[in-house]
Amino acid sequence: MLVTIMSCNDTQNSSANTRVASILSSPITVQENLSVPSNQALTIDMTPTQASTWQPDHFDSLSENRSAVPAVRTYSSNYTPYCNKAELNTLYTLTPAVGNTYCVYFDVPVDARTVFFVENQTSNRQVDLQLIQDIQANHVFTGIGYSAQSGTSDNISLFADAGHYYIQISASAADGQSVQFGVSAKNLFTLNQDMNYIQHTLDYNTDVDYFRIKSDHAKEMVLKFLTATNEFDPADWHLEIFDGVDSWMQVSASTEASFNVPADQYVYMRIYRDNTASVAGTGLTYRYALLTSIHHMTDMTAKPPVGSNVTRMPYGSTSPYFPTQFYDQLTFQTRVTDSAGEPVEGANVNFWMGVPPIILTLPSQGPVATAISDANGLAVATIQVDDCNADSVSAVYSTYINNGSTRVTQRTHYQHLQWSITVPDAAANSEVLKTPADWTANTTQEAAEICGSDIISTD
Repeated sequence: MLVTIMSCNDTQNSSANTRVASILSSPITVQENLSVPSNQALTIDMTPTQASTWQPDHFDSLSENRSAVPAVRTYSSNYTPYCNKAELNTLYTLTPAVGNTYCVYFDVPVDARTVFFVENQTSNRQVDLQLIQDIQANHVFTGIGYSAQSGTSDNISLFADAGHYYIQISASAADGQSVQFGVSAKNLFTLNQDMNYIQHTLDYNTDVDYFRIKSDHAKEMVLKFLTATNEFDPADWHLEIFDGVDSWMQVSASTEASFNVPADQYVYMRIYRDNTASVAGTGLTYRYALLTSIHHMTDMTAKPPVGSNVTRMPYGSTSPYFPTQFYDQLTFQTRVTDSAGEPVEGANVNFWMGVPPIILTLPSQGPVATAISDANGLAVATIQVDDCNADSVSAVYSTYINNGSTRVTQRTHYQHLQWSITVPDAAANSEVLKTPADWTANTTQEAAEICGSDIISTD
């Protein structure tokens, strides 16, 4: 899966927030000695077939989409480790002996961005690192990855599902000195909404939070910072998206990045502070949005309630003609869909109405109603309108009753109004209006609030 980013100007940010809970909360600061005996009875002996499936330094958990035989993932808090248990985010020391293999177990209780590592190696002190998972918590082991570098460290990076993980450290050279090993585990939040507005606080200054999302259909999404506050400045942060190969691409603080999400594949993002001297000491709370791009808006209506029995002014009796006519209550509705034509849930929709020309008068007053789209992409809002002045504007027209034998001439007093709909988080290149600044004479609709009617004559 390859992600390509396209940048657009950031014209609107939503103030809505979705808070996410912190999961893994400590940097690697603790150093402990862990007794890891070289006991061949406790060494996981991988078969050649399993070993051949291992891949070095890849980013997706084998239990998610790389297993040769798909298996249901199982996590159990009552799991009995096959060998020595170590803690996450803790640095351990080990003095290896040539020919020995050391098995260590790590419990990963939640989805996490992990790096399993062995450091402090030299040309005379070399080990190989293997990563193994017990996918179904039944002591049946699957190889995840390996690292056999000749430098100072070996590491395996993994977006890990909650589960039971083992490393095996095999010594090929030893000088009586220690290596250091452990696993760095960072928050990995799984987003599952069409419209995600994130506000969260890092656990510590050098922390990194990771996020991922998967869609059941291919679609375009947008990643961007939310509006700055007294406690948050986008310029102090790095917001990045993984390209699906080997690189992280940064999103500018002043632009939004649009990208295509493939069907049924995770896309990964991360955010961390810029800890240079110029921004040191700023807050640890960040704000950003991951949004489904809204490309289409259909079923736009403004109607009186069912049963209101509005006496409508017929076509030709007024200029302009008023498709929308109502008494004192009006229901707005529209449907929003994404680049694939699928409904978008959770989109903020603004409904506007006022005395024409609303292009000039309404932006400073704000919308008359707002709504959030449902699972079908529908956004609906009903407003109560103040009584209008019965002497403002009137139209005289005739209708026929009694099978056309009787003509009724009447006068209807009304107030001329206009209405429109905007979606602040619509795609920049879409047909959907984002703000009142996008209005034109062709994008506002005519409406009439009926103040009252009287009969002039019957003949």
